[in-house]
Amino acid sequence: MNKVYQNKNFWSYLILIASLVLFVGSFIFKAPFLNETSLEYKEKELQKGIHKQERDAIALLKDTALIRRLSENRETQNDIDLLYNKPYGLYLYKGAENSQPYLHFWNTATIIIPDSVLHQIKDEKLEKLANGYYLIKKYRQKI
Repeated sequence: MNKVYQNKNFWSYLILIASLVLFVGSFIFKAPFLNETSLEYKEKELQKGIHKQERDAIALLKDTALIRRLSENRETQNDIDLLYNKPYGLYLYKGAENSQPYLHFWNTATIIIPDSVLHQIKDEKLEKLANGYYLIKKYRQKI
């Protein structure tokens, strides 16, 4: 047998080098940018999705003509199609300044926000409802 393979130091160094390679490799493969199942990765993806939906909702709310049509029951089929395909819920409440607001329009039947929860919210709140957690944002707009 070859003397190199019989040398005790050879095997010790080989095991040491192999363990170092595996140790460094475990950190590389555990990095959040490579591991799509890591908590950090999922958190960033969730935040990106929420921010994208918030930007879209703000742009939608700036369309005062659409909001006016919805509040006056003059929405078109294109308006309904646009709102139905949104990945978030839009709930339009109407009511006079001193009266109790009532739900006038909604684009999803996933969940209706209970009035008790709605009255507790000032601007935004993460709320656990019957079928999951929801980020509820409240915007007031006079038409």
